[in-house]
Amino acid sequence: MDFTDLRVAYNLGSGSPISTLYIITTVFFAIGTITVFRFLKAPNGKSIYPQNLVLVAYGSGLIFRAISWGVAANPPSDVTTMFSSYDYPRLIFFTISDIAIRLLPIITVHYLLSGRNESILTSRGAGALVLFSYLWVIVILAVMVALAVVASLTPAPPAIDTGLNVNSYDSPIAFRALTDTYTMLNWFYIAMYTWLMAAHRQYLRHWSLYAYIALMFIAQIGTTIALFINLGPNNYTWIILQYVFAIQVVFPALLIATKFGSEWLPPIDAFMHNEQLPQGEEYIPMEPPAYVPPPRA
Repeated sequence: MDFTDLRVAYNLGSGSPISTLYIITTVFFAIGTITVFRFLKAPNGKSIYPQNLVLVAYGSGLIFRAISWGVAANPPSDVTTMFSSYDYPRLIFFTISDIAIRLLPIITVHYLLSGRNESILTSRGAGALVLFSYLWVIVILAVMVALAVVASLTPAPPAIDTGLNVNSYDSPIAFRALTDTYTMLNWFYIAMYTWLMAAHRQYLRHWSLYAYIALMFIAQIGTTIALFINLGPNNYTWIILQYVFAIQVVFPALLIATKFGSEWLPPIDAFMHNEQLPQGEEYIPMEPPAYVPPPRA
């Protein structure tokens, strides 16, 4: 994600195209946030996961988009550093939303391991996948903090660079490198999803989880292209690409998780009554014993 997209609004004013894009995505995420509330109650004895994590992703993503819309519609004047004061909360809420989105398949695996009384610290294969994914969040947060600090110390690019993405600027090197690192770190989760599908397909219990992962692949590819494409000043192709892949593709992915996420885990009673769920098998509840009347006196 290239957070310099609002530089178009800072330099061109409230009539910039970025304002319209953020209006649209804010409305979509508001709809998604309202929709997920319908699925928070556990139907038929099933867990409200992943809908509770989807709500975190939608809610924080909505705040990011609403701030971006507000700033694009009423941009501050004379922004002398790479980030304005509004870009820091944008960075925070986007990161929260993005981490929640990336971790949805990973936490699903963690739940299934817990249902089998397996610890991610001792379980090989899938347990290592989950553990590495959690530790990677620390790396992402560290880069996020460094990006915010460097942005506060980096002078704003000249107005002639309006419409360029960060990798098209002549400087600054540190800010460019951190932006690239922030985006490329998410390829780690693409690798984890690939590992999951190649070696641990027993945890993918429903077609919708495959669809969710496929959308994550598409989003990451498009976001990476948008970050490095160079088409010259006043060419907003990269902004459109980033809007579609980094900001909007996650909306249908979260809708899929909202609607079908209850199918990603076995019913709650599978965890309550089966201490060791067999590897690669679904829980099949046992029928209660037939009633036998007591013998007559």
